[in-house]
Amino acid sequence: MTVKFNVSVVVTCYNGSETISETIDSILDQSIKPTEIIVVDDGSTDSSIEVLKRYEGQIRIIERENGGPSRARNTGIELANGPWIALCDGDDLWHRGKLEQQINTAKENPDISIFATSWRRSFHELSLDNKKHHLVDRQRLLKLNQFQTSTVLIKKSIFDEVGFFDPTVDVAEDWEMWIRAALISKIYVDDAPLVMYRDSPKGVSKDLTTLFKKCSLVMEKAFDSGGVSPSQLATLLAWHRQRILIGQILTKNIKPAIEMATITLRSTSPLHNATALTKYTIPFLLDRFTSN
Repeated sequence: MTVKFNVSVVVTCYNGSETISETIDSILDQSIKPTEIIVVDDGSTDSSIEVLKRYEGQIRIIERENGGPSRARNTGIELANGPWIALCDGDDLWHRGKLEQQINTAKENPDISIFATSWRRSFHELSLDNKKHHLVDRQRLLKLNQFQTSTVLIKKSIFDEVGFFDPTVDVAEDWEMWIRAALISKIYVDDAPLVMYRDSPKGVSKDLTTLFKKCSLVMEKAFDSGGVSPSQLATLLAWHRQRILIGQILTKNIKPAIEMATITLRSTSPLHNATALTKYTIPFLLDRFTSN
């Protein structure tokens, strides 16, 4: 059976007037063109809409009240006509061969429904040269998110089966989504860096603080969907709290780090904290230090 690769690209934009044009240009420049490009503006208060209107006839613009990234993505996915969805945030950029490489990989792996790539923070570092890949299953995702949302090509039917992005876990909404999706499909990650991810250094502390609060909800939802014991849940939660605490320390945000340390010690048993430290945190730190 011939698989049709009609791809709908769903782009989310919130106050992205300075970056959205570059994002759309990188999608329009793909060596294999998508069937449609849907840009969901999530209640921008800057000139994003004016910038988007310059592309009328090339993109479909959806305006909605601000509701966060999950609701914006869900809006675009629901309106998409293609059987495949490629996701992109309105400040990220694609390598020209990103979509073509993923489509070819999907044709070669018809049993897999989710494809991602590596990413970099500089556009000049993007490359098709790396031919390696790895498969990600649910256990690896429970330990750590493995890829950025803007790298993902996914069958639309996955959302019909496991649900859409959950707005209650925004900041960790992509991670939680992939944990659910991995219940029905392994995830193929191309090690070639095909996406430039842009983040804001000023938002690191705020994001880490929010993620610290949300990680318990992510783990509880994973526990509810099965395959995680109560002891594993407690250990995984301790690990995620420890790694986020380390992130705050490394970014010199001492006050939130102290608050996180207090919560971690009070709400997690010494046994699960110790298990998380030896099983996840120390190996994680050693890997980071030896790879740098």
